[in-house]
Amino acid sequence: MSSRTSILCGLLVSVAAASCTAVPAEAADLGSFFSSPQPDIPTQPVEFGTGWYIRGDVGGALQDAPQLLSDVYNVNFSQKLNWSVDIGAGYQFNQWFRTDATYTYYGTYPTNGRGPDVLCPQSLDPVYSDSTDTTIIGVTPGTNTCTPKETASLQKNLFLVNGYVDLGNWAGVTPYIGAGVGAAYLNATQTVNFYNNSDGSPYRAVLSLPQNFPLPLVYYDTTTGLPMNPQPHYNMGAQNWDYSRSVSKWNFAFAMMAGISYDISTNLKLDLGYRYVNFGTMSFKSLSGTLFDKGLTSQEVRLGLRYLVD
Repeated sequence: MSSRTSILCGLLVSVAAASCTAVPAEAADLGSFFSSPQPDIPTQPVEFGTGWYIRGDVGGALQDAPQLLSDVYNVNFSQKLNWSVDIGAGYQFNQWFRTDATYTYYGTYPTNGRGPDVLCPQSLDPVYSDSTDTTIIGVTPGTNTCTPKETASLQKNLFLVNGYVDLGNWAGVTPYIGAGVGAAYLNATQTVNFYNNSDGSPYRAVLSLPQNFPLPLVYYDTTTGLPMNPQPHYNMGAQNWDYSRSVSKWNFAFAMMAGISYDISTNLKLDLGYRYVNFGTMSFKSLSGTLFDKGLTSQEVRLGLRYLVD
């Protein structure tokens, strides 16, 4: 073997030895590079409001409203067409059952009327036994008359918690039935104002008895010359016969409803329904002493939208 060959063999042995020592480190590096990373904790998107919805409705309501009687001191109630608007929020538990809470405002239904003319004296004049006698036997009220004009109104507010059973979905149409319980806040008002027929001005006379008026005091009708029957009673001083009163109360209320909803989209539904509401009893006591107790109800057709906020 020549010396050149010996040198070449020595170099090959050195390279091979170096290669053997480098392979384990390189293999370790490659293994680290290709090893699977530690799995991350999976993250789930947070779903907010799933099943929750908001709603709004408008409706026409056939409900009890004030009715003025021929006696302006009294108010009755009769069925009148009114309007309502409500808002609410609820939760759809599944395809069969949902619940919501609603507030309904009913329009104030005012009524106006006028009563029969009444005697409203501008003064109290003396009545003598005859044209030559100066002895006062009584007094007579002036002949002025007034017209009483009256307004009355009733306003309702309704707070309900409702439950509904949806009866299946057919091509986007879902019939339902439901019921609700809650509270009603009722406010009734009545105002009567008296106006002079002579000029339409408010009646504001100042009454005083003549000097040396007799006791007992007797009021005479100057047309007949006889004592008035029944005898009127007038308060002396400035006259203001106008009056106004208001009655407010909270009542237990309940409702029953039925209707259909239509899927406009996945999240939006059109709702058409009927609702019967019982507001409880309203008492109204007039100045003439009549106490009127009325169970107030409403029959309503409502149109609204429900929006699912998921």
